[in-house]
Parts: sequence; structure tokens; C-alpha cells
Amino acid sequence: MNYPNVLPKTNLVYGVNLVDGPEAVKQAELQPNQIAVFIDRNSPTVVFYLKSSNEYGMTKTLAAYEGNEVTDKYFSVSPPNMDKYVTKDDLKSILTETLKDILGGKENECTSQPNNGTTNSQQPNNGSLQSNSVRIKC
Repeated sequence: MNYPNVLPKTNLVYGVNLVDGPEAVKQAELQPNQIAVFIDRNSPTVVFYLKSSNEYGMTKTLAAYEGNEVTDKYFSVSPPNMDKYVTKDDLKSILTETLKDILGGKENECTSQPNNGTTNSQQPNNGSLQSNSVRIKC
């Protein structure tokens, strides 16, 4: 048993058509039951048109709209809250303090035991390692 289609089919024209004024919209031919969007590329403001056709392909609706930007209303973009981020100066200060705590001493001061400017390393002594101090030159 076949049931008749109770909902009318609407063919949509997808995409946007660029036109040169309202006369071009009037001349645009649509297939039956179509809707089309047109934007006037020569207008100094945003003007767009909607045109629809009936079941015979004749113009059913022809409307023109001027667009106003409403980006902020729908897509508000706020700057990020920078309070939860560390600045470069803060990071440098934190690292400096941490290194001073770990290595000891004061800022721009190298800490080591003096050994006349030479660097000694661990060398084997009777099968065991002997630790010697290392001087760090700044």
C-alpha cells in the first residue's frame, strides 16, 4: 500500500550567490520550490536577498535585508585571565631563588671549595673512588 507524501518537498539552493544589485536577483531563475540567498557585492553596506519560488517555479518571496554586525552578541571573545599565569620576571625570580636555595650562596656568586683554580675529578685509589672538590668558575 502506497501512502501519499503529506509533507511537501522543498529543494534548497545551498551556498550564497553574489549579485550586482536587486535587478540581478529579480532575473535569477529558480527551480520549483527552491530558496536562494543572494549577497549584493557592490553595496557599501551588507545587503542580502532571499528569493523563493512556488511549485510552478514562479517567484513566491523576494525580500531584501541590510545586515548589521552582531558578532559580539553571539561570539563574545574575552581576553584570557592572565592572573593564573606566571610572568617571565616572576619565573626568573622563582628560578633564581630556587637555585640559591639548592646551591647556597648569593646571587651571581659561585659556591665551591677553593682549590687554586683547578678542577679535580674522582680518580681511582686502590680500587675505591676518592671524591675531591670541584671549583666552578663564574
